[in-house]
Amino acid sequence: MGKGEFEQSITFNLVEALNYTYNTIVVIILFYLKGYSQREISDRLNIPLGTVKTRKRSGILKLRGFLERESSGRAAKAVDGNR
Repeated sequence: MGKGEFEQSITFNLVEALNYTYNTIVVIILFYLKGYSQREISDRLNIPLGTVKTRKRSGILKLRGFLERESSGRAAKAVDGNR
């Protein structure tokens, strides 16, 4: 999978996993996929730095929960498949 395909896949899964506001998704994409600093995001979106930090943190916690549920679901399927 090429970098573009990987980013597209991550972006799709991120949007689906977060089931969150557009603003949170924009912050996550700008920070993790586009490499902007929190200050750059704050300046670019014209929002307080604290808001950027909050959106990033809440988005990551939501994504982490999704990934943990997904990985445990796959592990359970693998165990059930081996019986």
